[in-house]
Amino acid sequence: MVELSQSLALVAARLGEDARAALLVLLSGQLQDQVADLVRRVDPESEAVEDYQRQLLAGFTPPVRVEASEQEDAEEDAEEGDGPDSESTDASQDLSGLIALLAMLCATASKAHCSALLLHLPLHLQGQVIAKLLKASPLSATAGLMPMHRELVEALRAAMPNREEWVVESVCQIMRVVDSTRQLRRLITIADDADHESVVVLQNHLFDFEDLLSLSDRDLQALLVQVDNHTLGQSLLLTDKEVHGGLLRNVSARRRTLIAEEEERWAESTMQEIEMAQQRMMAMARHLYEQGKITTYFGSVSRTGLSDDHGDEEQEEQEEEQEKEEVEEEDQHNYRGVLVGGSVLLVAIFAVWGIISLFAWGGDKGRRGFSGGQGAGKRGGGGVGMVATGGVAVEGGSAGVVRPTGQTMRMQAVVEMPGQARLEALNQTEVVAVDDEEAAFEMRVGKVRTMVLDEDFEMRTPVVIIKGVVRGALFDTRVVLDASTTVEVVRGSVVVYSRLRDGLRWTVGKGMQGYFDTAGNGRVEKIITAGG
Repeated sequence: MVELSQSLALVAARLGEDARAALLVLLSGQLQDQVADLVRRVDPESEAVEDYQRQLLAGFTPPVRVEASEQEDAEEDAEEGDGPDSESTDASQDLSGLIALLAMLCATASKAHCSALLLHLPLHLQGQVIAKLLKASPLSATAGLMPMHRELVEALRAAMPNREEWVVESVCQIMRVVDSTRQLRRLITIADDADHESVVVLQNHLFDFEDLLSLSDRDLQALLVQVDNHTLGQSLLLTDKEVHGGLLRNVSARRRTLIAEEEERWAESTMQEIEMAQQRMMAMARHLYEQGKITTYFGSVSRTGLSDDHGDEEQEEQEEEQEKEEVEEEDQHNYRGVLVGGSVLLVAIFAVWGIISLFAWGGDKGRRGFSGGQGAGKRGGGGVGMVATGGVAVEGGSAGVVRPTGQTMRMQAVVEMPGQARLEALNQTEVVAVDDEEAAFEMRVGKVRTMVLDEDFEMRTPVVIIKGVVRGALFDTRVVLDASTTVEVVRGSVVVYSRLRDGLRWTVGKGMQGYFDTAGNGRVEKIITAGG
């Protein structure tokens, strides 16, 4: 009879600290307590370890890369009977038991936490686990396993409370909460090495057609130039108004007419034909990303940085930190340039305005030109819908552009932070515009819908910092009077950092919500809709 708790503890003991913590989080109830207790006492090198457990642990040894010449010599030796013992070689290279165990864990646990385990597994296991999740089903999950390993996986299946979720949608849910583009690229590329055909299917489902709206205008135009009118017209059929208009806004009036004709021509297309046209556009986006012509990632496979020399996790973390520092330094330099130029321009404008006011109103500039800011927000018609409470001047228009910093405002409509985010007040909301260099906005109370235009943008509340790590991410933030904060993600994903407890963070993906209280606690769960 297999020992489930002990086997999981042995596996956890062979993992790094981060992967071990992620594995324990995926377990639940009594099983989690048992494994957490055993992992401190088990010894993977002990002679008391059972054979089936030893075979599991052998899966942590990376497969040896054999050069072509060495492979030919090994085959010749095998033919002559002088090669190594075949049974021991097969046993040492058999990953199926360990892969099936880890895949079952990911299939039956919370998808919000599975990505952390995948990212911290040894590289040679990551792609195999993803491929298993993509190909297997509840009926085939234990196919081809040794009897003891099959019994072990079945025991885990019985111990986990959640319904199993396999194939592409399950993997998409895991991938969508991955923090960075680099990590996502690595997972997809390693999975492609393990099973190319399954990853092609994953690429076609991981990113939705509407994700093209996350492209900048320049990138979107670079894509649309490469797509013929027939494909574009057919792909736009049955799309909602936002997607339809967002794409066509980046083509000329003459081409819009031609595309409209194509839409009429292909109006009777089946859903499968429309999806194929959309997939062709997404494939072109991946191709342009690989060529460096667009900057938004759509699931392309890259071999960069996946050599053996880059397998060390600590080295990868150092490289990521270095990249972040370089980007931050460049952004700060750019922001300083913009601020200096903007300051000079503002001084010139105010000087001219003062001269004009002096002649036009006989020195009454202070009373008529600047009325405390509230008039700017309350004018009828094209007002910005923002009420400034601290003498703050705000540009007019249907979508206001944030200029003030460090001032408290009540937001009532749509506000843009140029190049950073677009915010829409869903009810009366009190906000503070933070210094432009920080690319941040702070909410005091109310509810705001935010579309992230820059990965560095932060939405702050008294208890958390919400960072939009993916351009195009769309999320709602609600802050009540006691400062408790609720975050609901409509599209993409965000990372929420606690401002009350150092080092505590949560990832909130599409269709999920997080609740964070004033004690520094937080929980993330799936949004339950009225129909489901």
